[in-house]
Amino acid sequence: MSVSPILLLVLAVLILLTLAIGWMLPSDVHVERSISIRAEPETVFKHLGDFEMFVIWSPWSGKDPAMKTTFSGDQFSVGHRYEWKGNRKVGVGSMEISHIEANRKLNIDLNFGPRGNSLTSFELITEETGTKVIWSFDMDMGSNPTSKLMGSMMDNFIGRDFSLGLNNLKNTIEK
Repeated sequence: MSVSPILLLVLAVLILLTLAIGWMLPSDVHVERSISIRAEPETVFKHLGDFEMFVIWSPWSGKDPAMKTTFSGDQFSVGHRYEWKGNRKVGVGSMEISHIEANRKLNIDLNFGPRGNSLTSFELITEETGTKVIWSFDMDMGSNPTSKLMGSMMDNFIGRDFSLGLNNLKNTIEK
């Protein structure tokens, strides 16, 4: 059975079109979600700067209840670290606090092993009825057009998880 030259041409055009679109996409990815929680920033921060508290409300903990985790370093301090190894839904990686402003901001370096590195941040803003929590994610996808295509879908990939996690955080704190 031979492959039609028209089918090969269509396939080649689709591949070239996909690559061309990938080259034109930006390398930088930014995902952000927020929620308001009826609690003081100090209370919210306790659930962010201690990774043993993070796993309680993390949207990924439920995706692999058998996930192996280790914690090191002092909570609420630069260098506090969380490592995990789980199923294919959560993968392997680590988080480490890289910058901290008590009760205001937390930057965390993420390492996803072969899937790359990124930065995630939590910003706390005092509101009249509590605290607004902004969870953001930033990653450089490099110049590979396939990676940049994946980057263009990151909001869909992790945006839902961020929303779920923030709702879990809210429910954990407000109950």
